[in-house]
Amino acid sequence: MRENIQILSVNNGASRLSYAKISGGEKAFVILPGLFTKSLMPLAFVVAMRYGRFLDKYTIYMLDRVDEPPEGYTAQNMADDTMLALDAIGIKDAHVIGMSAGGIVAQILASKRHDMVARLVIGSSTCKMTEQGRKIIGKWAELARQGRTSELYRAFATAVYTDDFYAKHEKAILTALGGTSSGDLRRFAIFSEALLDLDITGDIAKITCPVLAIGAEKDKIFGAEPSRKIAHLTGGSAFIYEQQGHAAYDEAPDYLDKVSSFFNAEAL
Repeated sequence: MRENIQILSVNNGASRLSYAKISGGEKAFVILPGLFTKSLMPLAFVVAMRYGRFLDKYTIYMLDRVDEPPEGYTAQNMADDTMLALDAIGIKDAHVIGMSAGGIVAQILASKRHDMVARLVIGSSTCKMTEQGRKIIGKWAELARQGRTSELYRAFATAVYTDDFYAKHEKAILTALGGTSSGDLRRFAIFSEALLDLDITGDIAKITCPVLAIGAEKDKIFGAEPSRKIAHLTGGSAFIYEQQGHAAYDEAPDYLDKVSSFFNAEAL
């Protein structure tokens, strides 16, 4: 598996955007992850193992965000930089999954570039920032700006994961989040702040590809209603987990079954 993984990058003007390419089949499968305290590129092998079932049909591209975002960076800037990177890679007609903040980027991408997205899964995301989401994500940004790393890691993990999952995997989760540099913290704060005034409600009706929005009733950040709204506004479908939280994409054992069925145009 490791021999299939390459960590590559494209230059986006004054900055650089890294991505992991996990070689497999001919179709393109693009993963747009949510916020994380540092680059996810060192976790490419974990992603390859988790998504290995798709490699017979797809080559997987997991995109990071730019290395040096300027102050005042926005969700639209995130999407623009993602589009520039996908154009540089040569991606067309991709099957795309965007989780949380990555789902926001994916919605903007699909609304603007119909040629780039063939089918779209949006996990634990929103098209308009919720009051609770603004409170939680704003607190993450504040902790990152102040360099209060231990508090940040715990605030992030306890919001994202269900209580049972966090209790069971606390040490591993905090270890994965840890080891951030001052640059990582600045970057995380900028990306968090970029989401606080989000409202792309008027744009997503322009999405023309099939959409599956997956949400969770116990999502502490957004709740399940935004997933239903995304499905309604895009003419797509929604699946809502009753007992999962924000990180259903990591915790739910059948999550990738649903993604696979949707990508293959099967009934859920």
